[in-house]
Amino acid sequence: MVSGSWPPERCGVGDYSETLSARLEQRGLEVARIVETDWSWSAREGIARAIERTSPDVVHVQYPTLGYRNSRVPAWLTMRLRSLPRVTTLHEYRALLRPTRRLGILPRGVSFWPFLLSDALVFSGEQERDAFASSYFWVRRRSHVIAIGSNIPAARAPLPRQLQLAYFGQICPNRGVEEFVAAAEQMKAAGSAIEPVLIGSVPHAAQEYGREKIARLRELGVEVVLNAEAEQVAQRLAIAEFAYLPFPDGASPKRSSLLAALVNGTIALTPHGAEAPEWLRACTVAAPTPDEAIRRASELLAQPAERKRLRAAALREAARCDWGEIARAYAEIYAQVVAKRGRLKE
Repeated sequence: MVSGSWPPERCGVGDYSETLSARLEQRGLEVARIVETDWSWSAREGIARAIERTSPDVVHVQYPTLGYRNSRVPAWLTMRLRSLPRVTTLHEYRALLRPTRRLGILPRGVSFWPFLLSDALVFSGEQERDAFASSYFWVRRRSHVIAIGSNIPAARAPLPRQLQLAYFGQICPNRGVEEFVAAAEQMKAAGSAIEPVLIGSVPHAAQEYGREKIARLRELGVEVVLNAEAEQVAQRLAIAEFAYLPFPDGASPKRSSLLAALVNGTIALTPHGAEAPEWLRACTVAAPTPDEAIRRASELLAQPAERKRLRAAALREAARCDWGEIARAYAEIYAQVVAKRGRLKE
């Protein structure tokens, strides 16, 4: 399993890689984690040899990650290791094409064509696969869609709910932090009974931005929980009545922070984007603006039956993204590419 980030580094794809590896091991697969800190061009051959020394049946590359930064080595590995069956998971392919999302951690002018040599390509949603296939139509027959799972577990025990509106996610541009700050400012000015709480971490490339937003929230008297472990995040979400997740392009099943709220039965207030399927719309509350999020949360305080329904729906629908099923789907893909190559080790 090749990933540029692994826990404890704060990276969603790194968490995904570790959780998937652990679940694959539970299924009886042996997983060699490739942990590297130097992804420079000069280090590329050493990384390739490290992978070859594991004598793998399959090489699975997770892309992108914070640890890769601007490196093109992950794509190069697909060419260098062409004698081995290769699977590549492209996370948020469309986001990689947006200059506003680079923030110094995503590759500039990245070339995707080396990944076309993969025996299988995996995407987190049909829209992601369609976007890729619009440029590389011939790889659709080798592409697959596997839903992501929540990197945050469900809290271990039921906890009493508190009147809190929680934001959970990375504290960096284009993650809806500005909207959460705006909501907190309005709630504090109005003396709302609902307390805003921010739970998150600041990526290395967004330190100045993070300091500014955290300082403003603390000035308002908002609780800020930084760099919490997964179990602590689960507990904080499990006690919050609401989660405000203002994704710029709307809610979708690929949003791991939204899935974290659902698995903990937290009522999610979030914009309903074009990619939100009907099941996701049914278990979340549409909130396209901070004003609307505050209004809907206030209304729901007087609707205990509706809050109970939303919590039950969130828990029920979260089962769609079960990690056991995700691991099973990947194991099936591995078996297919190995069988096609006819190179399973005895």
